Amino acid sequence: MKKYCFILLLLLGFKSYANRIPQITQCDVRIENQTLVVSYEMSDAEDSQLEVRCRIIFKDGPNRNKEVAIQSTQGDIGWPITPGSNKSIRIILERNTDLSAALTIILSAYDRQPLRMEELLADVSGERIKNDMLALQGKRNESTDKAFKEQARAYIRDILSIKDYLNSYESKVGSLTNINYESTRWGTAQSDSLEIIDAHYDSYGQAPGADDNASGTCGVLEAYRVLAPYASKKSMRFILFDLEENGLVGSNLYVNNQLPVSDHIDNVINFEMIGYYSEMNNTQDLPAGFNILFPDAYNKVIANNRRGDFINNIGNTTSKSLIGAFQTTAESFVPELKLLSLEVPGNGSIAPDLRRSDHASFWDKGYRALMITDGANFRNKNYHTPRDSAQYLDYAFMNNVIKTSIATLALLAGVEHGTSAAITFTPSVSTRDLKNSLLDLYQGGRTIYITGQDKDDIQEIILINSTGQTFRMKLPQGQNQFTINSNYPPGMYFILFNATNSKLIHKIFVSE
Repeated sequence: MKKYCFILLLLLGFKSYANRIPQITQCDVRIENQTLVVSYEMSDAEDSQLEVRCRIIFKDGPNRNKEVAIQSTQGDIGWPITPGSNKSIRIILERNTDLSAALTIILSAYDRQPLRMEELLADVSGERIKNDMLALQGKRNESTDKAFKEQARAYIRDILSIKDYLNSYESKVGSLTNINYESTRWGTAQSDSLEIIDAHYDSYGQAPGADDNASGTCGVLEAYRVLAPYASKKSMRFILFDLEENGLVGSNLYVNNQLPVSDHIDNVINFEMIGYYSEMNNTQDLPAGFNILFPDAYNKVIANNRRGDFINNIGNTTSKSLIGAFQTTAESFVPELKLLSLEVPGNGSIAPDLRRSDHASFWDKGYRALMITDGANFRNKNYHTPRDSAQYLDYAFMNNVIKTSIATLALLAGVEHGTSAAITFTPSVSTRDLKNSLLDLYQGGRTIYITGQDKDDIQEIILINSTGQTFRMKLPQGQNQFTINSNYPPGMYFILFNATNSKLIHKIFVSE
């Protein structure tokens, strides 16, 4: 009997055991002259021999996210590397590398096993998605419930900082505060090529915003949880935008002011309401002129008795290949999900109802982007009302939409059967080189005072805490002080002032 129990357990557990990805832990980095020394530990469920790769990018400053040239590497890198502790790599950089700048070392390990998409998608958790929905449902609107919106922001920050370093971009927009959040899993081959999945997390007026757009936010958070453990050839970026309900404010700020010049966006999947589903007849309305612009899609909806039982896969002319990739992925891996795929001419201005989300900000800049949506008010009559609550959503439908999006992102980014770790190297001493140090800093609680002739030369202020979280802000024009947001946790911070051709780095302690 024991023998048969063992065989049964082996059969039940073999699939998950055999396909576990390696793990990288206990990472550290130090500098010796022009050499970075990276130490780490590595494990694998099968004790396989592993392949180790390494790339480096600038974390901050004018070259942010630009790749750093490596002259040579030595040590525990390449193939084959045996799992274990006390692993180290010596990385010799080119002589002109600015080592006063913060760097991100991308260390990755692979067991050369194939990536099985079915196993990847099996990690999508309906329970986690429901928990996210219950936590986020509410008035995430600064004008109607500022306290709850701050609570939602804290929830988002906690999840998006689990694996990597969270970036937040804070801007004042009139009387409102816009905060965009992004977390990036850096690519191990093309780190400057970005595959993005995004949603907006704010809600409208008095609506609790379950479908609009806690559903999309849940989708981004779940995609992050599932994909964050994996290494990918291209970078995967998970973004949650603010103030979409105020006119796509967050995404417009992002594509025009917050995106580093060295980042190249390949594709964007934008979630705009993905939770409302109905198999009843006549539950799907269509915008005016839909039958003229999209006659085949119109006939498909009519033949389906106008049931709201599908997801819309909408791209513009530039995004035609991305529309096809999403459609093919659904057919291959989530065949139970019904799709309606639409190609909008140009930048979509001919069909304004199909521009009503953050994908339009990317279209206007010439990027490939999809709007994945249940149709908003053309299906969900609770849209922008106090009835937009979780009880009316269909989680099986949401799961299938999220699975399709995860599979599409994984294929586009080249997700591999391996893992990666992003290790930050930050100079540990103050670097004063703003016009011969004509700048100084004083601290009073959470208020930072800046004096000296160079304060008007500052273009950006960056705070980096001990966990690697990064917060960016601007020094208000004509002012010589700023206050560190009360949402930023207490502890030790590096504060970096970026000017046109120079920088100043200080270490400060932020209390409650």
